[in-house]
Amino acid sequence: MSEPERRTAADLPAPASDLVPHRPPVRLIEHLLEVNAAAGRASTTVRADSLHVNADGTLDPTAHLELMGQTFAAAKSWRDRQQGRPPRVGFLAGATGMDCLDTARIGDQLTIVIKQTGAFGAFAMLEGHVHRHERRIAGGQLKLWLHPSHHAPSGTTTKTPSNPSQSLISLQNAIQAAADHALKREGDHGIVQSFCFPPEFIAFRGHFPGNPLLPAFVQIRMAQIMLASATQAPLQLERIDNAKFREPLPPGQSVRVHCDLERTPSNHKAAVTLMVLDRRIATFHLTFRLAEPASV
Repeated sequence: MSEPERRTAADLPAPASDLVPHRPPVRLIEHLLEVNAAAGRASTTVRADSLHVNADGTLDPTAHLELMGQTFAAAKSWRDRQQGRPPRVGFLAGATGMDCLDTARIGDQLTIVIKQTGAFGAFAMLEGHVHRHERRIAGGQLKLWLHPSHHAPSGTTTKTPSNPSQSLISLQNAIQAAADHALKREGDHGIVQSFCFPPEFIAFRGHFPGNPLLPAFVQIRMAQIMLASATQAPLQLERIDNAKFREPLPPGQSVRVHCDLERTPSNHKAAVTLMVLDRRIATFHLTFRLAEPASV
């Protein structure tokens, strides 16, 4: 195996495609702009063919998790290569205090800033913010798990669709197609539904080549879709709290999603649990507001 290519500050900005294991259609960041010992800054433009763009042209708020996580991955990879080491594989393990303050739309240029705030064993904690021009539109804290040993990214590539715009018609439709049965109600405030994602599920194509795993943003989108169906209301994700992603989810597993919904005059809140058999795979709390009509 050849030695990893060393990087210097003169190599920045650098294409993110050289630094992160994510591939289209999941990869969001386009360039790593700046790196120091504990922080990084990246940029991207919201594209019409992005998996994360909704039918109304807005970037789904769950994309902010990926933007921050991918920026951390790119900065960490750049630092590893600067020291002549292959990058370490990592996964999103948690998120909290993730405020979605404003929307981004197709064509918007975004800047993502992250700062590592701590480390414990194989875990790294960080704060991140997403800016549209000079306005902060999202921010929160993430926890990532890093594999204890260094591994070069897999050289395996996945075949991208010949017509990406057609294949990316709707992540929502792809998630709904993976539902095992119709939404069911449990008690006064609970709803439950099961999903099974086949190997050809769109998000597996870039997360990750050679090692497909269900992204955290899809796990949250599952709950969003269920809640929108149950409430018959246009809900806009406002905040993510106490998110814990305990196990990776490969294709073919039946995932049971349970949501406890609380309605207040100003918002809707949901406590969400994902189960595989008797194992609690993920838990998180979501806060929604009623979505305003999209401006033209």
